[in-house]
Amino acid sequence: MKVRFLLALLAIALTPQVFGHAQVYFTGQKFISRVNDPTELSQDGLTGIFSTWLNIYQNEYVGSSVSQQMERVMLPTIFSRPEALFSLQALVAPGDESGQYFLPEEGAHSAYLKADNTAASAKVLQALSSVAYGGVSTGAVEHHEFGKASGCTDACMEDLFKEALSRMGGNYTAGSAALRGVAYIPEASHQGTVELGLNENAGRVWAVEMAILHQAAQNLAQTRQQQAGSARSVPVLYEATVLSPKLLSENFGAASPKTQAAMSALKSVVDSVRTALGDIHGDRMVSHLAVLDDAPIRKNDARATLQWHEQQQRRHLLMSESAEKTDSATSWFVQAAAYISAILFLVFAIASCQVLAKMKFKQDSLLYGRTKAE
Repeated sequence: MKVRFLLALLAIALTPQVFGHAQVYFTGQKFISRVNDPTELSQDGLTGIFSTWLNIYQNEYVGSSVSQQMERVMLPTIFSRPEALFSLQALVAPGDESGQYFLPEEGAHSAYLKADNTAASAKVLQALSSVAYGGVSTGAVEHHEFGKASGCTDACMEDLFKEALSRMGGNYTAGSAALRGVAYIPEASHQGTVELGLNENAGRVWAVEMAILHQAAQNLAQTRQQQAGSARSVPVLYEATVLSPKLLSENFGAASPKTQAAMSALKSVVDSVRTALGDIHGDRMVSHLAVLDDAPIRKNDARATLQWHEQQQRRHLLMSESAEKTDSATSWFVQAAAYISAILFLVFAIASCQVLAKMKFKQDSLLYGRTKAE
């Protein structure tokens, strides 16, 4: 009787273990289910932002050069309701052939970025108003523009440029006047240096922009302790416009080592500004960098950029859905096989218990005889 009782307990203990392992195995499968995530930037929302931002429509052919440049664009995710937005408007302002529009004769420190950002700022505010903040007016946005090194003389501008260049491994040899020397810029591949003279307007504009953005990063880094974590009643828009990519591309060619090295250095300074802003605003800040590359993207190409990005999103979505169907079919087969195995094991366990319960055990004859004799 004791043997039968122990066998029954063993059968009861085995049953939940079998189903338990089966359940763990089933739940371990990765069944992909699409859930509407309010924090995810949808395809319609993304194209809507860019259409509003740039006032363009998506209806043109996508070239390979545009798709390669699009990989370097940081897309805004302003659905997260940021506190601050850093928008770098690149390659937007034309100038005359002499370059005097960018470089007034009164000195290097006055050669700040004179591009008209009114239209670009209006697009940014319109996008924020329609998507992120719901009714933001121009007066309700704190607007900071990096456009001039305030309180800085020609010598000061040159010192800022030298410091920015040295931090990325470059060097500068002074010339006859401030920002008239020669810059030795690390190559984009970090295998050597490229020589760029600042006597030409393109090089000088680049040096001025490097100095201005470097000072902006320094000022932000110095004040981040006071501003970090402070609540703001209105969103902040930081904006900068750089013109040297356009001038360098026109002067030396988009694929020139000089243009490539100068743009790599400028990107490094821009990253410093973004890092400093991130230290102040944390994850409440997002950034949109217009294509800061060797070749400008015109307004017509921007339409193609939107269409290219939309096609990439659709392609990714279709691939995900196809993989989901394949995974679901495979998972269903594995699940069915596991259930069948569990049922067969359970039937075998019950049958074994019944056989053991009905089995007649033969008593030990020697033990029985000795007990009877006693």
